[in-house]
Amino acid sequence: MVRVFITGSTDGIGQAAAKLLAEQGHQVVLHARNTDRAASAKAAIPNAAAILVGNLSSIEETKKLAKDANNAGPFDVVVHNAGIGYGSTASREITSDKISAVFAVNTLAPYILTCLMDKPKSRLLFMSSDSHYSGDETLKNATQSHSYGNTKLHDTMLAKAFARRWTDIQVLSMHPGWVKTKMGGNSAPVQLSEPAKALASWVAGEGSLTKVMSGAFVTTSGESRPHPGADNVNKQEELLEICKSVSGVETSVRLSTILAVAEPLPAARFVWSEGLDHGKFFEYEADRYQKDLPVTKAQRPEVLLAWKINGEPLSKERGGPVRLVVPGWFGPFASVLYNEKDPTDPEGVKMRPVWEVEVNSMMTKPADSEVISAGLVTVEGWAWSHDGVALVEISKDEGQSWIRGKVDNKEDQAWQKFTAAVDLERGVGKLITRATSESGMKQPLTGRRNHVHSITVNVK
Repeated sequence: MVRVFITGSTDGIGQAAAKLLAEQGHQVVLHARNTDRAASAKAAIPNAAAILVGNLSSIEETKKLAKDANNAGPFDVVVHNAGIGYGSTASREITSDKISAVFAVNTLAPYILTCLMDKPKSRLLFMSSDSHYSGDETLKNATQSHSYGNTKLHDTMLAKAFARRWTDIQVLSMHPGWVKTKMGGNSAPVQLSEPAKALASWVAGEGSLTKVMSGAFVTTSGESRPHPGADNVNKQEELLEICKSVSGVETSVRLSTILAVAEPLPAARFVWSEGLDHGKFFEYEADRYQKDLPVTKAQRPEVLLAWKINGEPLSKERGGPVRLVVPGWFGPFASVLYNEKDPTDPEGVKMRPVWEVEVNSMMTKPADSEVISAGLVTVEGWAWSHDGVALVEISKDEGQSWIRGKVDNKEDQAWQKFTAAVDLERGVGKLITRATSESGMKQPLTGRRNHVHSITVNVK
C-alpha cells in the first residue's frame, strides 16, 4: 500500500487515477482548488484518505498547501497533475502575483510544492504533454507568457532538474496522451481510462514505467525523447532561478537529507557543527566555533544547508561557502556542518543550553537621534521570537508606563512588524520598545542580550 498526493484530482486524469488507487486500498490524498470542488471530489471518492484545498494560481495559497500536505504526509509518491489548458479563459489571465496564470499553475506551483514538501519516499511525477515540443527553451518572458507549450516544457525541465538533485527516488515527466477530458475535449482519441490506469499502476509501483531511468520523459507506454532543450542543464538551472526569484522559495538541501545518507548512530542525540572562523565573546577567544544541534531538530524539514542567497554564492561574511539555517533558533547555530557527537559525551551539559531565539524587538522609525515634530507620532519596528510575539509596548518615561502597540500576525519563519501611536512633547527624550512572546516571556530592561531597545529623539 502506498500513500500518494495528487494535485488537480477533482476531475479528469487525476480523479480517475485517484479513484482506481483508492479502490485498490491505497491511501490517496486529493487536492481541490476550492471547497466546492473539494466536496464534489470527496463525493466521487468517499474512501480518499483526505482532501486538501489550495488555489495553485496563488503563490501564498500554494505555500500553505505545501504545509498542509506535509501535515498529511509523509508520502511515498507525489503527482503534480493540476494544470490549466491552452483553450481555457484562465490561461490568458494575469494573477494577483502579476504572473501568467498558466505559468503559475503549470510551472511555479509544482516547483513550490516540490521545494517545500517533504521529499516523497519513492516517486515524483510532473504531468507534461507532447505540447512541450512547441515550448521555448530560451525561457524568454517565461513568467508572463500564456503559452501552454512553454509550461509543459518547464515541467519536463523541472523533472530533470530534481532528478539530478534527488538521486535516491524516481522523478519523471509524462505525456498522458490526447485524452477525452475537459481539457482535451470530445475530439480526443484516447479514452480517460488508459492514462488513468497507467498512472495508477506507476503510483502503486507496478508496470514498466517504474523501471525507467529517473529524469526521463515518458508516455503511458514507455520512455520517449523529449524536446532537445529539456536536457540543457544550464537552462534547467535558469528555470529554477526564475521560479525562486518569483516565489522566494529556494532549492536548498535539507539537513535531514544529508543525515539520511550519513546514517548517524542510533543513540546519537546531537549533530555538532563547526565554523570555519572563530571570534571573541567577552574577551574569550575560541580556537574553534562549535554548536550542538539536537538530532530531533536537525531532522525538521525547515533546517537547511544553504550556499546561495538571492541567487549569489554565500560570501564569507554571510557564512559561506555553506552554512546551516535553523529558523527560530539562536543565530550561532547557523555554522558549517562538522560531525555527530556521541550523546554520552559530558561536554556542554554544565550550562543550560541556549537554543531557541529569545523574544526581542527593534524600532526602525523614528531613527535614533532623529528630529521630529511634537504630537502624535507613529513608531514602527520589528519583533521576533521562536514562538511568536504576542505584544509590543512603547515607553517614553524610562519604563514607568507603557503604550500598547499593534503587532502583525506571525507568518512562517518571519519577523513581526509592529506600530504604535505615541504622543510626544517638545524636548529630548528616550523611547523604549519591549516585546512579550506568546509564551509570556518579556524583554528585560537591562542585563541580558535581548534587553529592550531604546532610541533618543529630539522633538521640536
